[in-house]
Amino acid sequence: MANSSALNNEIRIILMDCGLFNQLLPEDCATAAGFFSLVKMEQGEVIFKEGDAGNFMCILQYGNVSVQRVDLEGNEVEVALLRKGRSFGEMAVIDGERRSATCVAATEVQFVSLGKDSLDKMMAEAPGSRPRSSAPLPWRCHAACAWPMGRSSPDNRGNAYTGRQVS
Repeated sequence: MANSSALNNEIRIILMDCGLFNQLLPEDCATAAGFFSLVKMEQGEVIFKEGDAGNFMCILQYGNVSVQRVDLEGNEVEVALLRKGRSFGEMAVIDGERRSATCVAATEVQFVSLGKDSLDKMMAEAPGSRPRSSAPLPWRCHAACAWPMGRSSPDNRGNAYTGRQVS
């Protein structure tokens, strides 16, 4: 990118195209974009490993990411192949748990990344509420990340779906 304004706009578009941030107003996406970084990785590079600390989340701009888990015999098994627009790694950032899977660049990939430190900074510094929502921007971002795409309604016990089993 030639300048930070163009980079910020590119990241804003990625956020707006990702269903994870549907709750945000376009101007909120522009503000949130300033907290993300653009990352490019080559095929075969490990993005993070199962069991790692969850200190960043990602939204895939292009390429494919292989999500892998260790089976009972100790073998890495692909459980999903992520494509453009998919978010991954967000639950470990939000709930503080260890990574539940390994993510590897199945092709050359580019994604935006939001580190835990940047999320915390956004929570402390981002502007207040907007007309369409009574919650301040960082809380709307947090809610967007905590309620994965297609899972934005409470379960039958009144608990919000968070991607983790509720006991």
